[in-house]
Amino acid sequence: MEALWKTRQREGLRIIGVNLSEPAERVKSYVAKMKLTFPVVIDASGEVARSYGVRFTPTHFLVDRAGVVRAGGSGSNDWNSAPAHAAVRILLGANSHEPTIAPARRDRASTFPNTTIERR
Repeated sequence: MEALWKTRQREGLRIIGVNLSEPAERVKSYVAKMKLTFPVVIDASGEVARSYGVRFTPTHFLVDRAGVVRAGGSGSNDWNSAPAHAAVRILLGANSHEPTIAPARRDRASTFPNTTIERR
């Protein structure tokens, strides 16, 4: 995920890591060990996980510039793969306004559309 972030952040990609259960010191140690430069937050109360229906970790969501969840899934992924970069390119081209880090809206029609990205 770090490689994808470094490659695409200038195009507007935003990545926010969310840890659900680890103590803060352990998270800080992991972030340092993995040399992560994107923000990582701790969801100690589980509020974020509940809001997005997270049942397994890792879970990922691809959110467009308008804040709509376009795809998601659980499990490990090769975030530096050609399909991952293609999905991000599609999302980054979806709207012309500046990216935001506001909370994503859950649009039921577009949540988890067979874990593929579709242009709208």
